[in-house]
Amino acid sequence: MFKGLNFFCSITSICTLIGVFVFGIAKAQNCDHLKMDIRFDENILKMEALYHHKIGDSSDSLFFILNPDVDSLKIQGVNLNNFLIHEKQNRPFPYLKLNFNRVLIKGEIIDLHFSYQIDLVKQNHLNSDWIELNLDKFWFPNHNDIDNKFTYELNIAGLPSDFTLISHIDADIKIDNSNKILIQKRSPDIEVLILAGKDMRNWKADSSSQITFIASKHTPDSLLHSMHEKVFQSIKFMNESFGKSNPIKEFKVVLRNTTKKEIGFQFARKNMIITASDFNSYGNLSHEIAHFWWFDADFIKEPWMNESFANYSMFLVLEQYDPSTFTEIFNKYKELSFDAPAVDQATLFSDDAYNSYYIKGSILLKRLELIIGKSKMNELLELRITKRINNTEKLLNELEILTDLTTRNLFKRMLLE
Repeated sequence: MFKGLNFFCSITSICTLIGVFVFGIAKAQNCDHLKMDIRFDENILKMEALYHHKIGDSSDSLFFILNPDVDSLKIQGVNLNNFLIHEKQNRPFPYLKLNFNRVLIKGEIIDLHFSYQIDLVKQNHLNSDWIELNLDKFWFPNHNDIDNKFTYELNIAGLPSDFTLISHIDADIKIDNSNKILIQKRSPDIEVLILAGKDMRNWKADSSSQITFIASKHTPDSLLHSMHEKVFQSIKFMNESFGKSNPIKEFKVVLRNTTKKEIGFQFARKNMIITASDFNSYGNLSHEIAHFWWFDADFIKEPWMNESFANYSMFLVLEQYDPSTFTEIFNKYKELSFDAPAVDQATLFSDDAYNSYYIKGSILLKRLELIIGKSKMNELLELRITKRINNTEKLLNELEILTDLTTRNLFKRMLLE
């Protein structure tokens, strides 16, 4: 029934980055809440969403992100006049601008009802027995921007019995006798996460392993053993070095029923990564695993604090377990970083930012390692974890305490070059 699915993804250039971020818990009463009824009906996914929103700044309009390729969209709400597609400056995707017949007052609570459907054959670009609804696809309404946090409650009906459902690890999932599924996410997040694969199984290398693979029943055990070895060694290495104050204890690896060619990115959700069988390398896997620690910086304003640190961690793992690949990747990154803009100025949506926050920043961290030595560099990483250092200024302050003012100023200049 679901063969040849072709999900639309309008912003694949930022999929890898956005995929890694799950924000810290905030007080639920201060967050938006999304309640959705989702029903599978043959190839059509029918969506009814009630978005509970607390007004920030007073305004007669609101902006929402929702994939523009949804069908039969209707939006209803008290005092809502109309809605239209609207582009915002420095954002690569269209918004829905909701116009109201009065000014909405700061602190006011409003409810908006979204009704629409998704044609799974037409809109799923994965060409496999795999369904994926998350931040990268925008198949759910989200207020204003991609860092908006909300809690959610999903009621899912009609999911084919041969599909396995996967969601946030900290979400509560309940299935009743009629195969209806309730998912509740009580800690605020930036997305709804619904993954579903046909004919999946849970696999462990042995009964005592803390690493669980969720993969197609057709995935060879030899491949799972190969990927398990890389995941196990990467986690062990990072746990015993910079990550020992907050070690990974349990970990999940979800292998999509699709190929790297069909979907060119993988992503992490704290102690779970969503990848594919042909991402089987120390470089690919260790980068995503490292986001267990490097996820909490502002990914719009300072993306390098997440992505470059994940790449630097990848360098460390590659040096240990695959030195020839380390040399190859490092030289490639170094070349790409030459003409990249300043790391400290690279926001998620600024021009040519990717080579800065993803690549150049990791090269600069490697240069810093040569200046202060591996031991102090490892100590700096540990301090970033234990002290929850999640912005550039705090990192520079900690570097000064660990070394001296001269080193701080030197690295700051490097970030500004």
